[in-house]
Amino acid sequence: MGTWLDELISDPEGDVRYNCVGFHGATCGTPVPEWRGKTRLSFTTPDGIGLSVQWRYFSAVQRDTLSSDCDLAPTPAGAPTCVPTARPADRRIPAQNYIDLTMTARIGDHYSFRLGVNNVFDREPPMATQLPAGTGSGNTYPQVYDSMGRYIFAGVTLDF
Repeated sequence: MGTWLDELISDPEGDVRYNCVGFHGATCGTPVPEWRGKTRLSFTTPDGIGLSVQWRYFSAVQRDTLSSDCDLAPTPAGAPTCVPTARPADRRIPAQNYIDLTMTARIGDHYSFRLGVNNVFDREPPMATQLPAGTGSGNTYPQVYDSMGRYIFAGVTLDF
C-alpha cells in the first residue's frame, strides 16, 4: 500500500491559501509527508506456523517557514518579501523507515498465538525543537512517527 499526497490546501481566510504537503510546523501542524507506504510480506505453513515482515515508510518533510509560498511562510515584520527561515535543527525531518516482525502459530482448532516486534532496529523518532502547541510531544510527532522505539507484543486467541 502506498499513498502519494498531491495537495493539502488550506484556505483559512480571505485570499490566503497554501499547500502543506511536505511540511510541518506552526501553520501546517503535524508532518504531511508527500509519500507514505506500508508493505507486508507473510508466509504461513500448512501446519499453521507463520512469519510476517512489514516495512513502514514516511518521506521527508521540512519546516513550513521554509516554504517559498508567502501565504504559508508570512513575511517577517520589516522584510520586503517573503523570507523563508527556520532553526537549523528544525529545517528538515528526514525520511523514516521502520521494520516490524510478527510470528504466529495455530495450535489445534482453538488456539492462535502471536509474538511480534515493532521497530525491530529501535529507530529513534525524528526530533524537532519547535513544536506547535498540541501537535507534538517529547520533541517529536508521535501521531506520525514511532515514538516508543522497539516494542514487543504477544497475544493468544481462543476460539470456541
